[in-house]
Amino acid sequence: MIKKFIQKAIKILPDEILNGSGSVIYSSKETLRPGKYYILGFNPGGNAEDNKSTVLNSLNDFSARKKNAYLDERWKSNSGEYEIGEHPLQRHLVEVMKTIGQDLRDVCASNLIFLRSPGHYGVKYPASAKDCWGIHEMILEIVQPRIILAFGNGPRSPYNFLLHKYNAYESTSIDCKPGSKWKCRFFKTKIQDREASVIGLPHLSRYSIKNKDMVVKWIKGLTT
Repeated sequence: MIKKFIQKAIKILPDEILNGSGSVIYSSKETLRPGKYYILGFNPGGNAEDNKSTVLNSLNDFSARKKNAYLDERWKSNSGEYEIGEHPLQRHLVEVMKTIGQDLRDVCASNLIFLRSPGHYGVKYPASAKDCWGIHEMILEIVQPRIILAFGNGPRSPYNFLLHKYNAYESTSIDCKPGSKWKCRFFKTKIQDREASVIGLPHLSRYSIKNKDMVVKWIKGLTT
């Protein structure tokens, strides 16, 4: 199954994405199987000049992939290099998954756009998202998640892309940080003729659910 997935993905993706710095699946090969959750970020962070590994490399290496990028990799930011798993985004995602009683290592994880950039505006949106979406459809057909956990829910985000892609209507949102305009968002839709719930959190590089009891209660209510 994984071999066929890789072969088809390489045929579908345009050369501009295949040959660009980036990655497709952030979790191990074992997560490409049916599961309750699918994690979707916006795009890989970092500088393409510092990371020459291409999207094509990522696909070719996937059949042997055992690592989870959020748990097993050492990431950098403008503040410097962090220890393995200690980047704010990595820690904050672990917090979310612990809240819902789910081992992050067992969840299929990807990004809406596979190309790497230091910020959201370093990639084309929604054009590159549309170019990558065929691969997500393949993943969704295999994983068949009941819940898509998207981090980033502004105008340029996986949450917003899905909302418009499936002509859905946001059913609930709550303030997720006192004194700010940040919201936690949610909608239900049908994806490949299956009911799916989409939870949109602010980008987890900047947002933590720690000590936010109302948000924790809200997430638990949507995932149980």
